[in-house]
Amino acid sequence: MAKTENDKAHEDGFKAGKEGNFLTDLGKVAALPITQRAAIWEKGYDEGARHRGEESSDDETSSDNSSSSSDSSCYLTTACVNVMGLPNNCLELQVLRKFRNKILMPTSRGKKAVQEYHKLAPEIVQSIDGRGNAEYIWQQIYTNIRHAVSLVLNKDFEGAFKHYKEITLNLKDKFL
Repeated sequence: MAKTENDKAHEDGFKAGKEGNFLTDLGKVAALPITQRAAIWEKGYDEGARHRGEESSDDETSSDNSSSSSDSSCYLTTACVNVMGLPNNCLELQVLRKFRNKILMPTSRGKKAVQEYHKLAPEIVQSIDGRGNAEYIWQQIYTNIRHAVSLVLNKDFEGAFKHYKEITLNLKDKFL
C-alpha cells in the first residue's frame, strides 16, 4: 500500500521527535492544508518524544480551549486564537511554543527575550481586553501571528524572532 502525504508527514514528525529536533523537516508538513498540519505534527512529535522516554508538556499539547490568555505563556497568540475560536493545541500555538522552547530558550539572547516578553505581554493582553473593540484588535494581531508562524515553518527563525518582537513592541507602544 502506497504511503499518503499524511503518512509521510507523520513519519517526519516522528523522526523529528525521535531525533529531538521538531523543526528539522517542517517544510514537508507546512505544504499540507492547515487543518491537517497540527494533528500530524502533534501525533508524530509526541510519539517521537515517547520513543525517547520524554513526557509531553501540558503547555504544548493541552487541548483545553480556555479563555485565559495566560494559560500557556504565549499570551498574545493565546489571546488571538481564543478570539478566532481555535483550540489551545492549534498549529499556531504548537509551532510558537516549540519555537520558544527549542530555538529561543537554549540561547541567552532568546531566554532574555522570552523573559522580557513574559513581563510585558500580560499587560498588553489586559489593556487590549479592556477595550470595547478587543475582538477586532485580536483579529488584526492574528494576521501578524500567522506571519510569524509561517516564518518558523519556513525555517526563517531569525525573521520569526524579529517579527514577533516587533509585534510585541508595537503593541506596547500602542496599548501601554
